[in-house]
Amino acid sequence: MNQKRCLWGCAITWIVVGLTSIILAFCARAIFHQIIKDFVLLGPNSMSKDMWIETPKLQTSVYIFDVENAKEVLNGGKAKLVEKGPYVYDEYHHKKNVIWNSNGTVSYENVREYHFNPRKSKGSLDDKLTIVNAPAGSISYTAKHQMSSL
Repeated sequence: MNQKRCLWGCAITWIVVGLTSIILAFCARAIFHQIIKDFVLLGPNSMSKDMWIETPKLQTSVYIFDVENAKEVLNGGKAKLVEKGPYVYDEYHHKKNVIWNSNGTVSYENVREYHFNPRKSKGSLDDKLTIVNAPAGSISYTAKHQMSSL
C-alpha cells in the first residue's frame, strides 16, 4: 500500500514538474524580456534609474613616488624614488540636469566629487612630496639626445 502511494506521489510530482517546465519553456523569453526591461534597461521609470543618478560611493587609492634626493637629481644624479600612499579618496558620481529625450536617449551632466579619507590613507594632505615632472623630463631627455646626434 505504501509503495503504491509513493508511486502515485512520484507520478504527480513528475507531472507537475513537466507541466511547469513546458509552461516556462513557452514563457521564458517573455519573462526574461520583462526582467531586462524592468531591471537592466535605463529609462525614466526603470528600477535602476535612482542608483544610476546617485551611484554608490567608490574609493580611489593614489600612490605617489617621492624623490628623496631632489638636490642630487638637480645636479645630474639618479633619482631615488620611494612609494608613498595610498592616499584614499571617496568618490561620488551625480547626474545633474537629467533629460529623457523622445528618441530613447538621455542627456545629463556628470558631476564627480572626491573627498579625502584620512582613516584609510597612509599619509595626509599636508605631506611634502617631490615628484618628477615627467613631460619636462621627457622633453629634456629627447632634446639632449637629439642634439648629440646632430
